[in-house]
Amino acid sequence: MAVNSDVSQVLGTITILRDPSQWTEWIGSIKTHALNHEIWDYVDPNTTAPKIITEPTEPDDECTDREYKRFERNYRKWETTKTSLRNFWSLLVRSIDQTQAKDLIAEHVDPRDLLLAIKKRFAPTEKSRKAELKYQYYTLQKSPRTRERETWIREWREVVRDLKTAKMALADEAKEDFYKANCEIDRILNGKGDRDRRLRYFLSTLRR
Repeated sequence: MAVNSDVSQVLGTITILRDPSQWTEWIGSIKTHALNHEIWDYVDPNTTAPKIITEPTEPDDECTDREYKRFERNYRKWETTKTSLRNFWSLLVRSIDQTQAKDLIAEHVDPRDLLLAIKKRFAPTEKSRKAELKYQYYTLQKSPRTRERETWIREWREVVRDLKTAKMALADEAKEDFYKANCEIDRILNGKGDRDRRLRYFLSTLRR
């Protein structure tokens, strides 16, 4: 099956899903793609009432021009949605580790069914997800000696965002801990720095 150019573009930026630790980032990218193509309501794995794609029925010969034009618009929209869903299935297939999901790909030709199966296999449990977030959070409090500060800040923002989403108490401690770690970086890098300037900097960073 030929890969749609839009799908190919997304594949150039998305993380290939190989284990539960990558689930949050992966599903975020997948959801963004689906929202951009107005198909998330058809494939959302967290709803019990997904939207169903239905081919419009062509009106009979007695319909008015206005009614037939409405049918043509709805038919074009149906075709677009159908194509987007087919491309979405291809995106799912190509954005997961093939060696761990061959059976899922073979069993599920419906894009939402495949996404549900992927979620069941790769999404971490709430307990394991919180444990992973806690580990990431405490790891980031160590001074980033071997990485760029901007990379460290980006990772910090992502973890704090996920802590808030998981409604973990650690999210409330983030600003103070971030400030302490940031001061330690300044001490290591140059042994100086304006306390008020650093405070303004890290507060603006967390709000990005």
